[in-house]
Amino acid sequence: MIKNFNEVVTDLKQKGTIFGAEYRKKNGEVTKINGRFGVAKFVKGTGVSNPNVLTVWDNNRKRYTSLIPDNIVSVTTSGTKYVKSDEFLIVSYE
Repeated sequence: MIKNFNEVVTDLKQKGTIFGAEYRKKNGEVTKINGRFGVAKFVKGTGVSNPNVLTVWDNNRKRYTSLIPDNIVSVTTSGTKYVKSDEFLIVSYE
């Protein structure tokens, strides 16, 4: 099964589901995040988010993290891993 990357992100945003993601940092290092969209508890209202960046609450670090969509390697949610390949995520069950 193949899903569009934007479909997966929209689904995660609507449901507020906790997910895991692997992404490539600016220095080239691949790191993991365990987070979710839609957390507003610690929003101060002082910053403006770039519309080309995904802002995620990182459950492990207890802070907001901005992810550049092009740098996301994979997304895991509800036991399903979506590996990014161009604009599509290929489903692999773990």
